[in-house]
Parts: sequence; structure tokens; C-alpha cells
Amino acid sequence: MSRHLIILAIVVGAVVVLGLLVHAIRTEMKRKSYLQEIAQRLGMTFAGKDDGALAPLRGSTRLFDRGKRRRFANIMHGRIEDLTAYVFDYAYTTGSGDDQRRRTHTVAAFYAEASRAPAFELRPEHFMH
Repeated sequence: MSRHLIILAIVVGAVVVLGLLVHAIRTEMKRKSYLQEIAQRLGMTFAGKDDGALAPLRGSTRLFDRGKRRRFANIMHGRIEDLTAYVFDYAYTTGSGDDQRRRTHTVAAFYAEASRAPAFELRPEHFMH
């Protein structure tokens, strides 16, 4: 293979990777814009990053104790009668080395400071159930 073909292959590969990266960023920006619009229509506050609004939820579920590199994003929160409602994206990393896996969830949570309702958590079923 000639040097020119190798250089061409590297340039084409770099352009493809750059194109995929630009597409991913644009898709995320569109989603964020759409979520901001929904939050506004619902009378909720929108924060792109964790603005401290999730403090009452921390430690309330085992989901937030899993993995490392935990990240909360696209957070919508607001009051619905006597509840505080939250909808947000949550991501964390499990494993290490070549066995690392990034896990992402969209979470809906409702918090009531003075509720007498029992704690309730709904999550996907797995083989141990």
C-alpha cells in the first residue's frame, strides 16, 4: 500500500469520527432544548447540570450508590401539589479496565417531605426476580 493511500485512509477515518462526534453533540443539544421546552410548559425548572435540587434524593435509592463517575444531567424539577417532582438523566460507570461499562437512565422521582406513604421504588425486572 502506498503512503498516499495510507494518508488518505487516515484522513477519511478522522473525518468520519469527527462527523460522528458532531452528530452526537447536535443530537444531545436538540434533546436538551426539547427538555427545556417541556419543563417550561410544565412550569418546572430546568438545569443542564446538577444545581443542588437533587439533594433530597441522594441516598434515597441504591441506584445513586452504584458505580463511579456519577453524573446527573438535564434535570427538571418543580412542585406538584405537596410533592416535588424530578425528571433527570443519570449515568455512572461500572467495572474497570477493558470491562468498563457506562450505564445511563432517565429517572422520574417524587419526593414528599411530610408523606405517610411507604417508600416505593420501581425498577426493571432482572433474572433474580
